[in-house]
Amino acid sequence: MRKILLTLVLLIGSGYLFAQGVTTASIIGKVADENGSPLIGTTIVALHEPSGTQYGSVADVEGFFRIPNVRIGGPYKITASFVGYETQVIKDVNLSLGEKRNFSFSMNESAETLQEIVVSAVTDDLINSGRTGASTNVSADIINGNPSINRSIEDFVRLTPQAATGVGNGGISIAGSNSRYNNITIDGAINNDAFGLNSDGLPGSSSGSEPISLDAIEEISILVAPYDVTKGSFTGGGINAVTRSGTNTLEGSGYYYVRNENFAGKTLGENPERQAPFFNKQYGVRVGGPIIKDKLHFFANVEREVSETPNQISLVSQ
Repeated sequence: MRKILLTLVLLIGSGYLFAQGVTTASIIGKVADENGSPLIGTTIVALHEPSGTQYGSVADVEGFFRIPNVRIGGPYKITASFVGYETQVIKDVNLSLGEKRNFSFSMNESAETLQEIVVSAVTDDLINSGRTGASTNVSADIINGNPSINRSIEDFVRLTPQAATGVGNGGISIAGSNSRYNNITIDGAINNDAFGLNSDGLPGSSSGSEPISLDAIEEISILVAPYDVTKGSFTGGGINAVTRSGTNTLEGSGYYYVRNENFAGKTLGENPERQAPFFNKQYGVRVGGPIIKDKLHFFANVEREVSETPNQISLVSQ
């Protein structure tokens, strides 16, 4: 059996194409002067430093600003500026998939030209205003640092405490629900098993294939009963995955994975029972980088899988 997966992503400036599902993060907050009064018209700029992508907003009459649909990851540099006030900067901000990070700026009047003020902020990943219910975020570092037998999204959904296997139809059950009640999206596009042909709810899993290469995924989030009205279409869990994007730095990787009967067994103990001979080989390459710095980037991934698994048939004569 041979399968080839090809993923190609083009990112132009700060624009994205959105479909149903969560694919981005948001930056929100409030700006006030030293007396606590709203500072209307303050300019807020969020710079995604690896790609040079900029997002902007202006504080409204109550001092609030909102920057929706920004790229996940980072680091970001967020700058607040207003004529006659000292510019404030928050650096080293990293955003998770679906997160709404809240920032507050207190601007001081400036009688003369001053140097830029750098504000460092530390947030709590578990308890903060951006969380809308129980959720688990799986970053690229976690994906690279944890074992995965099938190199599947399903292997990392198990990291959430509310997930279990072997419930109902045998797939991933979240919060006790059948796996077919989960909603799975990749870059906002629905990837559910619409006809119920696969045990784990992912298209193609019954044939041993995956909808997308694991090396092309940047982050996975698993949502359990969020109270955010923008997230829904499930009664089990919401499983969102987003693919990598190119940056201003040209980078890539090559990989090769192999499994056979020497890495598996049927039983444990002093004399374990061996499996019948089989093999599964996966190899691929990914690359991403700039086409026009700060404006146009690309990312591509190609993966090939070759496997051979014997089928055992028992014939009973009468």
